Amino acid sequence: MTNKVGNQQMLREINVSTLLHMIFEHGPISRVELSRKTKLSPTTVSVLIEELIREQLVHETGMAGKGVGRKMTLLNIRADGGYVIGVDISSSPAHCVLLDLNGQLVASQSLESVRGQDEIRTSLLKQLQQFIHKQRIPRELIRRIGISLPGRLDETQSIVISSKYLQLEQFPMRQVLEQELSIPVLLANDLDAAGFAERFSGAAKNEHTIIFLLIGQGTGAGLVLNGEIYRGSSGAAGRTTHLSPYCTPILAEKLRTNHPEEFG
Repeated sequence: MTNKVGNQQMLREINVSTLLHMIFEHGPISRVELSRKTKLSPTTVSVLIEELIREQLVHETGMAGKGVGRKMTLLNIRADGGYVIGVDISSSPAHCVLLDLNGQLVASQSLESVRGQDEIRTSLLKQLQQFIHKQRIPRELIRRIGISLPGRLDETQSIVISSKYLQLEQFPMRQVLEQELSIPVLLANDLDAAGFAERFSGAAKNEHTIIFLLIGQGTGAGLVLNGEIYRGSSGAAGRTTHLSPYCTPILAEKLRTNHPEEFG
């Protein structure tokens, strides 16, 4: 019975996510069109949309259709129905933003960089709490906090298995932050997040399948397939160790060695 309930809840979350993405990309859009595009039954769409309206994530914005025929109610994301916070701790300084539900920037702030479990439990939490307080919005309107970080995450995206940059090993970061902030937290590898951001609002906007390749202090790739981040069965999708000879530190050392007069 427990597995059945769990599977039903997971299916509901997948369907809700599908509907929200479709409304965000194609809104204003009718329930009929949502059913056609998502291949969900009209009944399922109707039930879930009513829930999203009650949760103030979606609202009705007008009617479609001309003449004497049946008109359809149009739906769109409710921008003022809540906010999300995005945090990038993959660089120095770290950075924090507040967005409305349409992805519009509301506030932005630099954060002090953090290293190790103790600083995340103290410094990062304190800075996030101060940022939230500064915005003067009800805590319940903050729907989620997304955190981009360099490192490997477990399959549930809850535990930082390892991050050399952040000096973390087997750290239950999502649980720690959710317990202190009482806000749902989503963790994402920084390259996965960067690839999705490019697909969402960058150079690859509206492209459903992309590869984001980074060659800098290290190398790596973020994969977005059919509009979703792809991590692979072991979470290692996007590893590009064969490109390591081209990262900045190694190329810089070669320049110093081969051209000591210019770069020594």
